[in-house]
Amino acid sequence: MPGLSSRRQENAQLEFLLKAAEEGSTKHIQALETAWPKDLANSKRALLILFKHLDRKKIPDLRRGWGSLAKAEAHHVLVIRASTDALDGAFEYMDGIHNKYSQLKEMLRIFRDHLLDLLATSKFVATYSSLIMADGGMPDMQMGNVTAARNLGKLMAFSTQFLEEEGDHAALALIVSGLLEGCLLSAKKSRPAVTTPVSPSIGYVFPSPMHDFLFLCLEEDATSDILWTSVNSLSRKKLDLLAKSCCYRCHEWERLVTVQGANDLDCAPLVSFVFTAVRLASAQPLERALLRSGFFPLAMKLALKFRGAPSTVRDGGSVATQIAALLYPRRSIRAYPLVHIFSTLLECGLLEVLYDDSLTPSQGDQSRWHTKDHITYLFRTCHHPRVYDILASAVTNLPMSKRKHLKANPEASRLHELASYISLYETAAKLSEPVDATLYCASLSHHEYGCRPANGGYHQCSYCKAVVYCSPGCQRADWEAIHKRECHRNRIHRIESQLAGAWLSHQERMRYIHALHAFFEGPVLDKILTSIPHPSQNVQVMSPTKPVEIYLVFTGVMPVSIQIYNSREFFDLALDDMPLFSYERFRAMVDAVQVLEMTDYVGLCASVSILGEYLVCALGGFLLNREELYSSGKGPANSASVSLINGHVEIVGTMW
Repeated sequence: MPGLSSRRQENAQLEFLLKAAEEGSTKHIQALETAWPKDLANSKRALLILFKHLDRKKIPDLRRGWGSLAKAEAHHVLVIRASTDALDGAFEYMDGIHNKYSQLKEMLRIFRDHLLDLLATSKFVATYSSLIMADGGMPDMQMGNVTAARNLGKLMAFSTQFLEEEGDHAALALIVSGLLEGCLLSAKKSRPAVTTPVSPSIGYVFPSPMHDFLFLCLEEDATSDILWTSVNSLSRKKLDLLAKSCCYRCHEWERLVTVQGANDLDCAPLVSFVFTAVRLASAQPLERALLRSGFFPLAMKLALKFRGAPSTVRDGGSVATQIAALLYPRRSIRAYPLVHIFSTLLECGLLEVLYDDSLTPSQGDQSRWHTKDHITYLFRTCHHPRVYDILASAVTNLPMSKRKHLKANPEASRLHELASYISLYETAAKLSEPVDATLYCASLSHHEYGCRPANGGYHQCSYCKAVVYCSPGCQRADWEAIHKRECHRNRIHRIESQLAGAWLSHQERMRYIHALHAFFEGPVLDKILTSIPHPSQNVQVMSPTKPVEIYLVFTGVMPVSIQIYNSREFFDLALDDMPLFSYERFRAMVDAVQVLEMTDYVGLCASVSILGEYLVCALGGFLLNREELYSSGKGPANSASVSLINGHVEIVGTMW
């Protein structure tokens, strides 16, 4: 019977192959990669043979190079290399039986029982890749590291469900940690990316698995939490290494495609690296490491450099838009990335990407951005002085031809609206140009005492460092009036918000007061101008019996909305159950205006601005010089007709 004879011959050949492999023949171990047994029993046997050679207790010491090894040890190094490569045959077999879960579990149990051996030998071949793998003496090639990452990544893909069912989260954590360690190892002692020996013909066969499998970790609930926990537990040095590895891959990709040329450019590897890095940056320590490493400006630079390439998804946009959208801070973003990432992206050309994208027709109803209105989202952030200054500079640096096109093109209407609506912040910035930190003293009795600094300096509370005064006299007066009750809380809140990146310097807080000035002179004054009696009528417009009105500007929508509240409603205002203006200093400011008896009008203007998990709440009292206002008969006041009486900015948000 020819069929039976052929089967016996195959079995005999397989038996010979397995025995030779078990005895340590590198030739026959390597053959298992392509001639893996097709039945479960022999597959388990072959896998056990490989793990016999991958025993962590038998790993030779290669720290002093090949010359330090005995002949048997040198041979065992080659056996480890061959066994590591041959695991590909096991994974291919497992892929063929993935629908036969009971059989797959038997293979996975062997992997789990020998997981520590696999991790130890993976680290060994990764560490000494240039000595034992086909790197040609070039450590940057990292074939050992890539092989290790590929094996661990495939094992994770096959075993996640099994290990969850078994409740073996420790094994999953070990696999994820091994993948993460590979990325860290890849960044150690790496030469500059522009001198990488990886050629365009090799492309991303080599480096990508290390980051691709981290991406797979993020896609699975069971492994994403483990990965983020592992990243959060890294030391600062290792976080910087991980950030460096992300930058290195982007630089390497740039070098490869520059050599290849931009024809039919495949930006998928770049998008993958950026996506993985941004997702990993959900771990706050890594986010800051990426900022330190220069990853965000690097990614934006590459996005602009290759803006002519299409997006890797069919949305009609460019790869520049796709990458900018990945880097664009999310709606639930925290204060630190909101300030630092947004300002960095604007410095590196985000506005140009927004401009180009606004003129690119969409395909279908799906937005190319993760927010429904990313322009409004940008507007919601530009209240912060640092973001606004960089945005204003970016607008100025936009070529005049583009700015004219922007105004004329209806497709770019939202960007044109943005330019119009930030004009109030432009006024605030101009008012802040002659910097005088003592101009806005925290003491509510500042004008009453007429205190002025003798030397042009200022006095800051040395304990909380949250309030500034023009003189010791004003500081003493405010201590008795308010500050001694708020000082300790202010100190704690300042430290917390500084760590979160939400703290504002005195000059930055004054920008919010200047913005109130601009709001009051513009939209608010337009509302109240007709209701203020003419000076010649000699009518007392401020009276203790007349409830004070507060004009509240909410900067979260474009254009800004203005609401009018009485004092009781104003103090009860809250957002997500978080009181906004219930602080004693705000109450004292309102009370100080409420008791006035005068013919001159004093208005109160407040604003609420969202800054990540915090809110910036500002209140200012403004004196309107009606004689100057009406003397010209031109109606709306100019800047000289409104003067600030007092102002205060409070960062409202999480305590503890």
